Amino acid sequence: MEKSIVDAGTCRKRLTLTFSTAEVAEAFDESYREIDNYVQIKGFRKGKAPRRLLEKKFANEASGAAAEHLSEKHLQQAIQDSGFKIMGLIEKTQRSERALLGEPYVLEVQFDVKPEFELPSYRGLVLTPEDLEVEESAVDKRLEHYRTMFAHYHEADDGAEKGDVVNVDFRAEVEGREIMNMEDKNLRVDGEQLFGLPYHDLVEKFTGVKAGDAVNLEITLPEDHPDQDLKGKTARVELKVRKVERPQLPDLDDAFAGNLGMGALDEFRRRIRGSLVQDALIAARSRQEREVIDKLVAATTFPIPEAYRKSVESSFLEQRSIEWRGQGIQGERLEQLMEDARKAAGERSERQVRWEIIAAAIAEKEKLTVSNEELSEHIEAVAQSYKTTAAKIVQRVREVNGIGAMMREILDIKVMQLILDAARGGKDDPEGASAETGKTNLQAADSVNGAAGLAEDDVKDSIPIS
Repeated sequence: MEKSIVDAGTCRKRLTLTFSTAEVAEAFDESYREIDNYVQIKGFRKGKAPRRLLEKKFANEASGAAAEHLSEKHLQQAIQDSGFKIMGLIEKTQRSERALLGEPYVLEVQFDVKPEFELPSYRGLVLTPEDLEVEESAVDKRLEHYRTMFAHYHEADDGAEKGDVVNVDFRAEVEGREIMNMEDKNLRVDGEQLFGLPYHDLVEKFTGVKAGDAVNLEITLPEDHPDQDLKGKTARVELKVRKVERPQLPDLDDAFAGNLGMGALDEFRRRIRGSLVQDALIAARSRQEREVIDKLVAATTFPIPEAYRKSVESSFLEQRSIEWRGQGIQGERLEQLMEDARKAAGERSERQVRWEIIAAAIAEKEKLTVSNEELSEHIEAVAQSYKTTAAKIVQRVREVNGIGAMMREILDIKVMQLILDAARGGKDDPEGASAETGKTNLQAADSVNGAAGLAEDDVKDSIPIS
């Protein structure tokens, strides 16, 4: 076998393997032996059919099998010997449909490789401090939320007040184009959002409205609106009031807390505080992770594999399409959202690929690995997030040959934790110490929640409020 590797673009290599006629003949022999052992030819026992008959009936099958045999035996080893670190899939760019005996066989593949670069300093990064302080007013606000959830409602005839629920038919258009149309929707006369649209005068505009009234508004859409054609434009909104309902809130006392299974009111407040601390922990973790990636990406300069970046971009766009279709978005609206997503996908995919390359380099330098126990725990966590079983996750991973991607995901998490631990220490920690220490912030948040938290699923909303 002859081997050659040449550049095929930025961070891309082309590997050509040329097999001799003798190697091809050996691969064909192996293929025909397998075929003879698995097929039944009339008049012959399995494994005893003449070669000429097998060639007449199964030449195409044998050719394909021979090519696979040559690939399986030599391709991975040739790539491993090259010393390149592969990203993404190996793409076969040339392969004969039928390699004939007496002729050499050429297998040509292309693959992306990780670039060589110097790692920036990643220990002791200065990050935004975690702010886990919870004000009493935040606890009070959450308590009021739960009281509202369990309020009893009765129809009001004297006009809406702050805190009432207005049942409406809702329609919005921009420059004659309808962008929203909903019927029989509940709107709480409070806050600064009107079915996802920003509106700061909600209480003032709806105070006093009664069943049968019509409310017309003009709302300036935000500059960061996901629809490029709607950014900063004025939406004309029409609401027709069906009825007004007023809440009768339960007393905020031990009995109310007890009815929710939370013991006394003091215990209820404690658990709410724990839930708010958890929210703060998760928000801080997410913010710091973004900071880490931004700082390290900005501190490095290296070319990235364009084919691999495009595959990441394609996966992102496919995911967004599935999400929006699942929300019932179709037609022109879906096309507009996808067009805006495409404009952002290039930058997003490049950032993701750069971080993946940096994280892999850090994992290699720190000699981080993934144990079977860590893999099992990760699979279990993924299964819980998707509300399915670990066995089904394993089955799906095997179907798409995704074990490598899952291992990289776990390594990325460990790399991020190492960096965050070092940042909290304010200086470089002992070599490799961060990789072995304690719980992550997210795990700590889970511990807080388990001991004192309160999940939204613990209580049920008694009336749908948009």
